[in-house]
Amino acid sequence: MDNFFEIVKFLSQFQFLGRKKMEQKNLYENSQQYKQPTMIKNENDINLNLIDQSVQQFDLCSDIVFNCSGTIMVSTNGLNIEVWSFENGKINLINSLKGHSNYVNCLVYSQKQDIFLSGSGDKTIRIWIKQEQNDWISSYYPSNSGYVQCLLLNKNEDQLFCGNEDKSIKVWQVDFEKKQLNFLYSLEKHEKSVEAISLNQSESKLVSCADGYDQIIIWERGSQNQMVFKYIVNQSIYNYGRKVKFLKENQFIWATASNTEIAKIYVFQLQNGVFEENQEQTIELISNNYIYDEHQFPIVHIKEQNLILVRHKTHIYLIREMNNGQYKIAGQLDCEQNYTVGTLTNNGSHLVYWNLQNKRYSIYELEYK
Repeated sequence: MDNFFEIVKFLSQFQFLGRKKMEQKNLYENSQQYKQPTMIKNENDINLNLIDQSVQQFDLCSDIVFNCSGTIMVSTNGLNIEVWSFENGKINLINSLKGHSNYVNCLVYSQKQDIFLSGSGDKTIRIWIKQEQNDWISSYYPSNSGYVQCLLLNKNEDQLFCGNEDKSIKVWQVDFEKKQLNFLYSLEKHEKSVEAISLNQSESKLVSCADGYDQIIIWERGSQNQMVFKYIVNQSIYNYGRKVKFLKENQFIWATASNTEIAKIYVFQLQNGVFEENQEQTIELISNNYIYDEHQFPIVHIKEQNLILVRHKTHIYLIREMNNGQYKIAGQLDCEQNYTVGTLTNNGSHLVYWNLQNKRYSIYELEYK
């Protein structure tokens, strides 16, 4: 009987690896011939200056994160995790971490200490803790679900929210001192794979979106201090998205993802107790009806810099809020490829991304005007 379950486990992992390879092949074949990314000039408030593009990585990168000080960068490399030093826009490999038996899909780095978590197609979550001389140790926990798609830590870093391919959001109690995760409860209302999750500033509300139509859900903290389902958000268009992010206590944004002419970021505001679209704040993006938007490269919001980073299909957008509450594109970059994974340093000084076509880490310095 044990052998039977081992065979089932192996076949499941083999199937996931095969699917990842096929996704990678399709993304590459559907992409255009690689060109140097171009900064689009349109009276930008922010310029992107290329610092370095010398580091190559041939296996798939699915996520990139930084520690609080911006001195350590962590990225995925197929089944492995790469740890880099980061200084003045240059990266140097410190360590290559092994432990997952399937593709690593997502990362989240503690903003209080040198600890990060990883989620994988092997249906586990790992805690990685830095030791002396750049060594790292890990402990792993079954995700109690399917493939792990996205991870989110609350501000106190004592709860972990985990979006999964099995349509659920799992909530875990985190104890970094004891290097432990303890399963708390599961949120189950989505009909497709959960692609993105975000907490508002007071952490009284959670918004999530899944890979399907009418799949933006609001959850609220209930009497037992647990998130509970409230409602599915009404939308003015029949479209789906894979990215959502709270910007304020009562405001979040959501980006379209389908291969249609509609390419927009919609702003949702709390009105009379319900989140509704504020159509006057909608952000128009460059249309491309040949490709989908990939869920990798989650939205980044740096409040102190009034900066929002969104990668939509082949373009990276730097967005800022104006004095009248409207949002404007302050800078943008055409990457010529929809599978582009990246992030910003926490102080907003640098953009780092990995691109499937050139298979390199591109590092840009942000120049604020």
